[in-house]
Amino acid sequence: MAVLVESESTDGPAPARGAGSAVRFEPETPLEIVEPTTRAGLDGLASFLRRFGPLRGRGALGEYLFARLKKDPGLWSIRMNDGTTMTVPRSAEMSWIPAFTGAYDPAQLEIILRFLTPGSFALDVGACFGFYAVPMGRAAAKKDAQVLAFEALRSNERLLRNNLHQNRLDGVVVSLPIALGREPATVEMLVEGGGTGNAFVRTSGFKGAADSRAVAENIRIERLDDMPWYRWTSKARCSLVKMDIEGFELEALAGGEAFIAKHRPVIFGEFNGWFLERHGFSPDAPIEWARRHGYVCLDLVSARRSRLTDEVRLTPQALGAGAARRGGDLLLLPIENPSLVDRLLPNRLSRIAQPQSAASSPAQPPPATTTVSAGAPETGTGRRAP
Repeated sequence: MAVLVESESTDGPAPARGAGSAVRFEPETPLEIVEPTTRAGLDGLASFLRRFGPLRGRGALGEYLFARLKKDPGLWSIRMNDGTTMTVPRSAEMSWIPAFTGAYDPAQLEIILRFLTPGSFALDVGACFGFYAVPMGRAAAKKDAQVLAFEALRSNERLLRNNLHQNRLDGVVVSLPIALGREPATVEMLVEGGGTGNAFVRTSGFKGAADSRAVAENIRIERLDDMPWYRWTSKARCSLVKMDIEGFELEALAGGEAFIAKHRPVIFGEFNGWFLERHGFSPDAPIEWARRHGYVCLDLVSARRSRLTDEVRLTPQALGAGAARRGGDLLLLPIENPSLVDRLLPNRLSRIAQPQSAASSPAQPPPATTTVSAGAPETGTGRRAP
């Protein structure tokens, strides 16, 4: 484990950041094991409901109870449906749906893990407590791969490290307390009132007032292109990048132009439209980014499979110039590699990936779907815009 510090020199090669300045890393204090807090009645109810199949309403109950009990300073210990255990704070909204369903974005995970290739490494940018990093790490362990998990907020990163340790992923997933952006800077990050959980970067150009309950913390931003990868992984290629950083995804990608050009990874991101606008971007700006960088942009549109189930059906829909998003997560696939899209839309890439004018484009084929028991809200993402 390492932390970021500023130095006038470095003990090894590192990308220059200006006259006499470089990025270096030093060992951090040993991991402090986090013990869950027992609330017998609440824990019993949540555990009981997690034993059910994809019964609709469990996640909604979790959200309802959070709204009334969010000041609880304790910690959940959640036995997830995939057999992992997550220790997460009750004060964070994102903790309550998995506490009652045992799942967090399983439909999205089922899709993106197809693109984690053997012998490669993946990035989880905005890892928070590890709801993605842990299943990504389990998949990586089976493929001789590795995951680098970026989480700049110290309170979140402490819990992330704990969850990696208790799921025996030390070494497979490397936790890095770093934020990524366009240029190196010190900025303010705002987090939920409990001091852990959902957080976002507020720069001088951020448009809109912060939630009065938010807690502020100063963090350091670094560029993706400046990261000394050789210190954290021996893997030569990055095959997958997951990003969930509340509208700051395009800023992080702007600081990683060389990295993206070299590795051409599959990119999955929330690209929250509400936050994109606060950072000065259109909600459809990721579509234009994909076009300029040679990526196919797919909108993962979600809907429940039936009225009585929490099963979510994800429908990948290709977005071209002038197309509008429908609010789902986005999956960006490098256009030069048809086999990648064939994993998601078998035998349909040739009609999506070929650059064509709007006037000459043929009608798109019926979209493929992926159905997974999600136990998530109506959007199927497990996350909500403010």
